[in-house]
Amino acid sequence: VSVVVPASSNKLLVALQGSLALLDFDQATTTKLVQLEPDKTDNRCNDGKCDVKGRFWIGTMHISAKHNEGALYRYYNDTIEKMIANTSVSNGLGWSPDNRTMYYIDSFDHNIKAFDFDETWGTIKNERIIDKITQPGCVPDGMCVDAEGMIWVAIWGGGAVHRYDPVTGRQTGLVKVAAPNVSNCAFGGRHMNQLFITTARSGLNREQLKQYPLSGGLFIADVTTKGLQPYCYNDLNHHS
Repeated sequence: VSVVVPASSNKLLVALQGSLALLDFDQATTTKLVQLEPDKTDNRCNDGKCDVKGRFWIGTMHISAKHNEGALYRYYNDTIEKMIANTSVSNGLGWSPDNRTMYYIDSFDHNIKAFDFDETWGTIKNERIIDKITQPGCVPDGMCVDAEGMIWVAIWGGGAVHRYDPVTGRQTGLVKVAAPNVSNCAFGGRHMNQLFITTARSGLNREQLKQYPLSGGLFIADVTTKGLQPYCYNDLNHHS
């Protein structure tokens, strides 16, 4: 399992190797929803989120991170549709508070992209770059959005989460983490003002692990802004 998102009716939508499935806690059952990229058996899912209408957006990538082998898909009403082709390491997703803009990260592009988002139809257009990550050894990974519309991006190799203004591209905040490979971030807590930050041990040698023993841990940072509540997958749109 690479991605788990909440669904309605006490269920979870899970992204597996090559498929999406719905896990029903009450019935203790797992229902396969759709197969992903059956012609690419070396691909896996890597990061996904739901938009305001409960459509699930999920990216894929090659297990060895080969360039241009993945894609970004949208799953809705039993239909899987490719929205962005030829991605490499599909990562961060997010939407602006007014749901008029979608943000997306392909880590190997070393930038953060924005698209105009049509809430009614779930379509994207007008691709543009918000900011580029130029620090040596650093790539953007997962992301989340706060109530002020600022985006928070996990910086793999940078030991930090950066906060950006998506309009100007200017970095407006920084949360340092005692682990270099920061993989994702999400808001939570009773007041949605805590930033939950995941990190990884992979890619670190013995000396680095000795220097950063907390690598692979989950960090929680109290911040001065609140995050947006995540959207759930609307399984009522699943008819099979």
